[in-house]
Amino acid sequence: KQFYPIARPAILTGFISYILAAFTLLVDLGQPQRIWHLIIYWNVHSPLFEIGWCVMAYTTVLALEFSPVIFEWLGWKVPLKIIRAITIPLIVAGITLSTMHQSTLGTMLTILPWRIHPLWYSPLLPLYFYLTAIAAGLAMTVFESFHSARTYGYPFELGVLSKVTKVIPWVLGSYFVIRMADMAINGKFALLLEGGAPTTMFIIEMVGGVLIPIAYFSDRRTRNDSNGIVWGAYFTMGGLILYRLHTALIFMDGAVYIPTWSEIAVTVGLTCLGVIMYDLAVRFLPMFPEPTPKAVKQL
Repeated sequence: KQFYPIARPAILTGFISYILAAFTLLVDLGQPQRIWHLIIYWNVHSPLFEIGWCVMAYTTVLALEFSPVIFEWLGWKVPLKIIRAITIPLIVAGITLSTMHQSTLGTMLTILPWRIHPLWYSPLLPLYFYLTAIAAGLAMTVFESFHSARTYGYPFELGVLSKVTKVIPWVLGSYFVIRMADMAINGKFALLLEGGAPTTMFIIEMVGGVLIPIAYFSDRRTRNDSNGIVWGAYFTMGGLILYRLHTALIFMDGAVYIPTWSEIAVTVGLTCLGVIMYDLAVRFLPMFPEPTPKAVKQL
């Protein structure tokens, strides 16, 4: 109950993100009209099969978790009562599904040991993807709460967010220790002596995206300072973005890949669509416990 003020915006953020992920796949697949093949033809040995099913199921769970907002807005009491009765099972299902597919995103890359740069390849990729997703998800909650407060005039729930983000140092600390041990055991620290772009970006990723957030969120004074907690969130999210890009894109196959303008345009366009969807939800739906601020009504 103490996290109730940030629950609905966090669910909305996740729901929109998964909708955008589905749109991205429709653009990227090349044969989007065949997405139903995943439902009919089961290849249980493929990580993509598990990812596809989990993403579809988790998007459905998020829709159900978000549905009370719609039902309250429409004044539908019976569906609202039903959803509230199954809230706990929905939460359990959501955690299970997101755990499965976030880790399986890393599993999918374990079949490419000769293409991913050795600084990022590891049999422990599923664990790394899972841990970084937890940290970035918590940071995204701070990011969303801060911009909602600044844009719409809602209170910035610093006390609640401080309790949420104190988990981040434990998650990132575990990730850092395991990854450094993994590199030491497999003799990969010698690769850092080679220099070049991979070494530089590896250091930036680990310092900026892991060590700095650990320092930020380990200090209670920083967590209880609005500027400190927001900057810590920026660094954490940036670390996840760099890790995913380095692992799956930029240093793939020993070459540095830079996305084309069309790929960047799709990403920017879908991001803007997500912002518009969030804005419309905040303006017209009961997203926050507090009454709608005058600033929103006047816009």
